[in-house]
Amino acid sequence: MSTKNIDKNLETNFKQEYNSYLNYLKEYNDFAGNYPVEFVDIGESDYYFFGMGNRKKLLYKDGEIIDIFNNKILFKWNVKDYLIIPNEYSVILYTKNGKNIKIYEDKHGVFIEENGEKRIIEGTDFYINLADFKNQKYQNMKKVLYNEILFNIKDSTPYPNILVYEKAWYRDGAMVAMVLKHTDNVELIEEWISSINSIYDMQNDGTKEPDNLGELLYIISVSENSHKDLIQKIIIEAEKIADNNADGYYLEGMTDGASHPIYQTKWYNFGLKSLNVKNSLSIVDNKDNYDALTWWNGKNSNTYFPELLSANYPYLSLAQYHKSGKGKIYLNKNIYPLSYEKQGSEANYEKMEILNNYYVTNKISPLHTWSASEMLLFLLDETGNFRE
Repeated sequence: MSTKNIDKNLETNFKQEYNSYLNYLKEYNDFAGNYPVEFVDIGESDYYFFGMGNRKKLLYKDGEIIDIFNNKILFKWNVKDYLIIPNEYSVILYTKNGKNIKIYEDKHGVFIEENGEKRIIEGTDFYINLADFKNQKYQNMKKVLYNEILFNIKDSTPYPNILVYEKAWYRDGAMVAMVLKHTDNVELIEEWISSINSIYDMQNDGTKEPDNLGELLYIISVSENSHKDLIQKIIIEAEKIADNNADGYYLEGMTDGASHPIYQTKWYNFGLKSLNVKNSLSIVDNKDNYDALTWWNGKNSNTYFPELLSANYPYLSLAQYHKSGKGKIYLNKNIYPLSYEKQGSEANYEKMEILNNYYVTNKISPLHTWSASEMLLFLLDETGNFRE
């Protein structure tokens, strides 16, 4: 990734921001040089999304700020040059009439600053306890990934991507919960956790996926509420499934269109452990390529399956690398966004037209919570900053 040549007015008037951009660029290149990265082209990079947590969701593109859910243009400038600085949650503009403008997001909201005066954008005035990963290696990449996760929280619900998915998935939600627990921000999804009344999310073609049971237990474990009735329903369902398996006491069923008994049972046991409940099931002695995703259950260099290498689903490859230290890490060739998903079987890509029809026809959703969470948790673990 090369440095963008920008108008001298931007570099001069936003020197601190520009230097931060260069630091992020250096980190990105350093990461790509130290890990088995394969770059992926997911389309253009001339946009930026604002609106972390439960704030109004906004898009900067082509000199405009747009409300992404009604396509209403809220602000517009005649731009001569601009620079997106993802690690500062900001876009700096130099207009054709000589104005320097900064659009940025911080823990208080989304702001527009012009000539030393700033105003908050309506619908973004919500405080968020933003982690800054200060003094950590890959601090800037971590901040970008964190932003991409928080952007996909809407109405207290963590979506895989708020444009192409209509409901939350427990698998993605569990990874988001892990990040929010680490960064002391679980309150952002507390209302969603309290509203859950189904032990299956039914999002993958209406299938009751057994890994949901453990994922939901883990999600409950980060909540301040006990959710005793829901936990009991999950345990009863798990025992029912396990009793139906004649050759062992484990979970088995369809996850992502295949049987993954090790993955499903490990999620269940991990969820129970997170709740300090002693009622674990046995791990079946069987081949299960999704076992390569269970880095949170311990590292294992022998757990590696080449078929999980996927540029379409980068979270699979990254989780496997986190577990075994083998394989590839798929990374957007541009520095924003860092997370994405392609060809999601249950995703509706029509709303990606707000960026470009390219994303619709190629079925790409930039900013994806499972992908961003896997990468952020991996970086935290790699730099010695991950905590249970």
